Amino acid sequence: MSPANGAKIAAAVLVMALALAMPAAADVRRFADAANDASTSVDIRSVRVDNSTTARDQVIVVVRQVNVRLGDAIEIFLDTRPGDPGPEYSIGGATASEYLLRHREHWKGHGRVVPFRCGYSLRINAETDRSRAVIQRSCLRHPGKVRVAIRAVRGFPSTSRDWAPARRTWSRWVRR
Repeated sequence: MSPANGAKIAAAVLVMALALAMPAAADVRRFADAANDASTSVDIRSVRVDNSTTARDQVIVVVRQVNVRLGDAIEIFLDTRPGDPGPEYSIGGATASEYLLRHREHWKGHGRVVPFRCGYSLRINAETDRSRAVIQRSCLRHPGKVRVAIRAVRGFPSTSRDWAPARRTWSRWVRR
């Protein structure tokens, strides 16, 4: 073996070792939303999606808003299939009220309710201006990656709403 070939092999081994030491893809991502693009009661400021192995086989979505009030609602849409452009699931509810995870095929409508025994929760906290959804990956059919879109609504019928990142627009994919 020539010294030049030996150096090439050593360089290739070094590159492979470095690649193995670095994470392959982000499994926790944060997304900022434009400030003051909706009324202050539903203005979404940031979204954090945790699809990591440290999340105990769960997908966790945390939404930070400004001045959440009683009666405000949130719906978190989840895309789990890259080949299908619309949402496959959504979890939504209102402050101090019920919430449901639904299997859906479109942005509009309600979709089929996923039973609670599957393992999911949604907490909308007006004291911390934070909503937190926790969904067992088995409820979502164990996706390899997920992306989200969030809709926050004030009142019924709605007097104000905000979408993150934008109306019916997905965040970037968050890999497992």
